[in-house]
Amino acid sequence: LYCGEVCLIFINVLDGRTVGMPECLPLLLALLLLQLPIVVPAHSFIINVGIAVGEVGRCSEMGDAHRGHQLFANKLATDEGAMQVVDRDGTRHRILFNYTRYDDECDQQKHEALLNRLINQDNVHFLFGSTPVFAQSESEMANDAQRLIYHCCVGPDVLYEQDMKYVFGIQTSNKKYSLDSLKSMALAGNVKRLYIFSLEDNIFTSSTCKAGHEYATGVLSQLAPDFEVVKYRKYTTEEASADPNFFVGLVDQAINAKADAILGCDFKVRIR
Repeated sequence: LYCGEVCLIFINVLDGRTVGMPECLPLLLALLLLQLPIVVPAHSFIINVGIAVGEVGRCSEMGDAHRGHQLFANKLATDEGAMQVVDRDGTRHRILFNYTRYDDECDQQKHEALLNRLINQDNVHFLFGSTPVFAQSESEMANDAQRLIYHCCVGPDVLYEQDMKYVFGIQTSNKKYSLDSLKSMALAGNVKRLYIFSLEDNIFTSSTCKAGHEYATGVLSQLAPDFEVVKYRKYTTEEASADPNFFVGLVDQAINAKADAILGCDFKVRIR
């Protein structure tokens, strides 16, 4: 068994597809002690974990995720942050994470090559998912290799509905992100005209705003008949990058459409 299978057994018992890493991690680490062949002095165990992620272009928002993973691994390496488990003989074993990050420069082919390296050369016990841009391909690769992959930042249901055994992620569906806000807008009575803009070449942003649009034109149109979507603007990364005033133009469109509120789904919106 790889660590992914152990963690999955734990999660399936709870009957949840997306039990978060904080809930899964303690049992995963304890069970890994029974499997890991790598033992270093002073009763320490090393868990190899890796990620291939860039910080440019469509992947620019993932820098904080990498730094968060690195901070976690570094914290475990300190005496104050050390994680330990005790075996049946009462011996304490320290848990260390060997965190490896490769920069794929947000390139699909390079990403897949580095993921192969993590699996087949670095022999990682599990993977961190990178970005929604590569979520599908890296999930398939991890699942085929029987390595647990945990997505910190991928919420679209379509990825988890494929029921890949080794693929897990955040608990809340991104389809629900905007619903409470939209309901508050509609029922408050002072917001009746909604403008929506959405980055369409990213599964995360596109499916988030699509769900919001469907909710606004479906359920909310019945709860508040005066509530309407005046425009649903879709665009690509290339289109937005080509115009330094692109988002200013979106706001102008919303104003011209006499919108009372804006729902936007993108990673970086710069309006001065």
